[in-house]
Amino acid sequence: MARSRGAGAAREHLEVLALALRLFWQGNAHFCKDKSVAVFIDFCCLYQRPRSDEQDALFKTGLQGMHVLYAHQETTVLCLTRVPTRITRGYYVRGWCRFESLISALIKFPSRLLDLGHLDMTRPPPTWNDLVRVCEAQRSPPLTPDAFDAEIDEKDARGEHVLTFTNGKDDRPFVKAKYRTTVDEVLGFRQRLAFQKMGWGDEQARLLAQALPLAKRLTILDLYDNNFGDAALEALAPVLPATMSHMNLGGNRRIGDVGAAALAAALPRLKDLEDLDLSNTGIGDEGARAVLETLPPRVRCIDLRQCLISAGVPHTTILNTIEHVREMRACFCGSEDSRAAAIQTWKARMAEKERERGGRRGSRRIGPAGLLGGDIEPPRLIEPPRLGEDIALPEFDEDLELPDLIAPVGEMTLRDREVLALRRENAALRAEIEELKERRGKKSGCGVM
Repeated sequence: MARSRGAGAAREHLEVLALALRLFWQGNAHFCKDKSVAVFIDFCCLYQRPRSDEQDALFKTGLQGMHVLYAHQETTVLCLTRVPTRITRGYYVRGWCRFESLISALIKFPSRLLDLGHLDMTRPPPTWNDLVRVCEAQRSPPLTPDAFDAEIDEKDARGEHVLTFTNGKDDRPFVKAKYRTTVDEVLGFRQRLAFQKMGWGDEQARLLAQALPLAKRLTILDLYDNNFGDAALEALAPVLPATMSHMNLGGNRRIGDVGAAALAAALPRLKDLEDLDLSNTGIGDEGARAVLETLPPRVRCIDLRQCLISAGVPHTTILNTIEHVREMRACFCGSEDSRAAAIQTWKARMAEKERERGGRRGSRRIGPAGLLGGDIEPPRLIEPPRLGEDIALPEFDEDLELPDLIAPVGEMTLRDREVLALRRENAALRAEIEELKERRGKKSGCGVM
């Protein structure tokens, strides 16, 4: 989709759009082979006034379904944000542009929402990948319908609306209703939200906290490598959906013990949580203890690598507070002897608990092997793999089916389950593993089987 308003900008926009479409086709020809590619140019592809009765019916039909084209995760939206100087109304004060850019940013991959206003046509990019690097749009957190309504109704000191419409009387209520419907369909059925490397800080976290209660079926929340601090977790923790099973807060170096304490207060409510990533944060001893002591019973993996945990603390804290975690990923500063001693202490404590319970078998799962009364095994204490170590290759599903390009948003979010994203992530992971195996083989001086 190309997002353009007004006939006055037609020539300038068509030159930019022609370049973008040519590069898109060249860069994606292997995906598009023997397939049709649809291009929707807003304003141009909908009948404008004056319209016949038949054209008016088609226009209204287009309006009813056009939010799917923008909000669908597998469409690419090109925003033509730069307008000629002779045009007084800029892109960002147009109500329709605001609506369409917001719904386009809800769940798309960053490479599928591009701001062509960043292009320098005197030095055009030579490839599609170069264009994507230059034009990736800055995304903001999802805006709640109530907040969007407030934006639409906002007026300046002269009493005039800040966001303008050609036909405000009809367009304002329609856009409000359509935005509310779109957000309900997308976030309400969404099971995974991924906002990695957005550059968001605490203020964006507060906006995200307002929208999270709308994600009633959310199971995976990925906020990796932003600029969140303690204030961000204090805002997010109370509204984290109880349906979540995986949460990634890794790479947010400004999150410390205060933020960890806020998260710890919310953890008992997240009864379905299985995987928690807090790696590469500023969490120290107190924050780690607070989180570990409040982990829900279904948690099987927690990652505290590259945190600010003191030497010797992880062994005692982890093994004395967790009975159900299967994998504990951390960079341990203690010696192998201290690790072995902590594990022996943990086993003795588990055996004592078993005796206190009367030796009931099968009463509680305590580790990867097991049940009390059987072989008692502590959680695996995992460090990052080093060259020369064996690497376990994950299983890949080669039979994943691509989702339909155009599908109702609600059905799409519930059915597709990030199929295309998983395929891309699997391919990237496979390449990384092969590279690591090759480096390991060169270091050892022999081939890798």
